[in-house]
Amino acid sequence: QNKCIRQRVMKNIYSEALGFTINNDFVIKGSSLYKYIGYEEFIVTPRGLDAINSHAFDSCENIKSVMISEGIKSIGEYAFRKCINLERITIPNSLERIQINAFLGCEKLYSLNIPQRVNIISFGSLSKCKNLSNINVEEGNDEYSSLDGVVFDKDKTRLLLYPPNRGAINYDIPNSVTHIDQYAFQYCTNLKTVYLPKNVKNCSSFVHMQALTNIEVDNQNYSYTSIEGVLYDKDKTCLIKYPAA
Repeated sequence: QNKCIRQRVMKNIYSEALGFTINNDFVIKGSSLYKYIGYEEFIVTPRGLDAINSHAFDSCENIKSVMISEGIKSIGEYAFRKCINLERITIPNSLERIQINAFLGCEKLYSLNIPQRVNIISFGSLSKCKNLSNINVEEGNDEYSSLDGVVFDKDKTRLLLYPPNRGAINYDIPNSVTHIDQYAFQYCTNLKTVYLPKNVKNCSSFVHMQALTNIEVDNQNYSYTSIEGVLYDKDKTCLIKYPAA
């Protein structure tokens, strides 16, 4: 009964007089999916739209699966924030942009496929997705790539995101990498040892890694060194990271 009352109230708020239309439980404004006001577990978004608005599914705790219909080009800021039971999301080939914190706090999301046309994955878009174990970037994407479920830029010189729940306890960063994004390893619960190759020259990551015991650095690296698993700058004048474990 409370759900029905809430839905009636929401439908009054999103009235046609303000430019909204309601398609089942989806509030539409122009060509955007503005807000979801339903309680279903399995969602397929309406066709004929080109964007999912910021906060459109924010805190929709019932949702377990979302299939985004073809035609959507942008997923807005915080669009799926705190969808804490969301396990699966199907992204269409039309998608181009994933905005800031789009999937923030989707704790049960375990896998994600990034289509060819995606050219913007904004800061924090997958932050606190603690169950995420694999991210695949489709071949042919001009901006991003993936290797063993880890996300890089196209040339693999920049490591963007290591899935927090990836099963490995040791990880050798590829030799091509020169930069590691600040939160690339955030909330990685399984990693115990990370190996930095010789070309890495910008690294400020390794936050919220409770299992991390050891950071190793290639002897030929000109920017960093390590002693007994602790990361320093090359001259050992600055302690950069003392592993949490």
